[in-house]
Amino acid sequence: MAKSKLANSNPSFGGSPRDQSTYSESENIVRQTVQHNLEVGEKLSSACISSILEAARIVSEAVLEGRKVLAFGNGGSAADAQHLAAELVGKFGRVRRPLKALALTTDTSVLTALGNDFGFEEIYSRQVKAFADKDDVVIA
Repeated sequence: MAKSKLANSNPSFGGSPRDQSTYSESENIVRQTVQHNLEVGEKLSSACISSILEAARIVSEAVLEGRKVLAFGNGGSAADAQHLAAELVGKFGRVRRPLKALALTTDTSVLTALGNDFGFEEIYSRQVKAFADKDDVVIA
């Protein structure tokens, strides 16, 4: 398998000392990516701020009233769901009481059994029916 230009120019990857043009090319890619992310963040901020604030209000009310937050997703979003639940149960920013949160992405036995018995499209809805109470918050 051929190495990338960056790998070929970097001794850490078994390449020769850095070629300045390859380094400059990589630097340009990083700068463009950062600039693109800033532009997306700016658009997101102006387009979605009210929705984000409303979602935060709903979650805040739920946890203050002792209700649960159930989160799930596929792929990277599954990891995000687990991270969210971990921060709510653990400490986010400061030590405080644990909040009721559950990631529906973590029990592989449940996920595979539901997928096998009911189909992949049911792996989260059945868990929501099993674990969510009235007025709990579900984040997908």
